[in-house]
Amino acid sequence: MDIKQEISKYANMVPGETLLHALERPLRLAGEPPLAILPSMEVRPDGPALTSLFVVTETYLCEVRLYERAENFDFVKVRSIGNYRIRLFVQSPNMKESSKPPAPTPDSEASPPDGPPPVRYEVASVQFLHTGVGGGLEGFRSKLTYVGSDREAWIEAVLRAIPLSILKES
Repeated sequence: MDIKQEISKYANMVPGETLLHALERPLRLAGEPPLAILPSMEVRPDGPALTSLFVVTETYLCEVRLYERAENFDFVKVRSIGNYRIRLFVQSPNMKESSKPPAPTPDSEASPPDGPPPVRYEVASVQFLHTGVGGGLEGFRSKLTYVGSDREAWIEAVLRAIPLSILKES
């Protein structure tokens, strides 16, 4: 995998040098090549924002958090995944920071008849519940979220990197 090429997809949200720096130590500590680098985002008032990159290797799932100045990442065994939860909805960014997020709306909801349609983003979240194999991981979760207009491609990338068949192995 060409890491620079992979992260160039997110350079419009976070500078490539920042992403390379954030990934440097986790990739070195993993000691094995990444099979996939998956983005995790959130909806902010000004649109989608990249918050984490998930590095998938043969052995590990590593979340590299991007919202702090300090290096912040963790590793979990990818084969500790015992539950795979997927949630799909659409969301609009026009909400005040202090207000509660609007209730998710079905994908099929029609736009208002007058004026331009509101900005809406396809959102997908994939949450993994990790099972403890003598390591006390009960209740530990990993959550990836996509915000944008190509949710299906993101879901396919997640399923290629971490297929549902992993549940048979945990």
